[in-house]
Amino acid sequence: MRRQPYSISLGTSYNMNIARNDWIMIRWGIFGGMDYYTKVDYQTGTSSQSSSSASPDTFTISETSYGNVKGQRSPVFKLGPVVDSFVFIRWLPQLAIGLQGGMLYATDSDTNTKTTVRTRTFQRVNGVDQTPTSDTGTSTEARSLGGPTISTFSIAGTTFNLFGNFVLRYVW
Repeated sequence: MRRQPYSISLGTSYNMNIARNDWIMIRWGIFGGMDYYTKVDYQTGTSSQSSSSASPDTFTISETSYGNVKGQRSPVFKLGPVVDSFVFIRWLPQLAIGLQGGMLYATDSDTNTKTTVRTRTFQRVNGVDQTPTSDTGTSTEARSLGGPTISTFSIAGTTFNLFGNFVLRYVW
């Protein structure tokens, strides 16, 4: 049971050289990718049980908004232009320090959450559940449709940052 979904991101870019010499390489291209989110499923609410020493095989169980929450989010597809630049480290062959960033268009994001809860009080006698003295249940489903977005990105970060998101890359 997980409360937070895992996010798996896959992407690729096709780049063409703008300039390249012994010290620097500057490229531009197009990036395409997808963010996939796993489903979540967890319990919510409270459940408590009590018993007395006079009848140790009889338990009184009280559940308050006790139930299950299931959620899922649709994959998001991204596409947009990218620019990257690298400075070659001449004393360490095949290594470059650089920055890649761009602007991405992302498709709609559909999130669906279903919550099923129950509030009840009942007794369990010798392991057998008795008829509840009170029992109410609700089931709700919430759907959120987010529109498309346009955002900037930088490798190793979620927003463009000229002074902080750098990569060390092997160049062949």
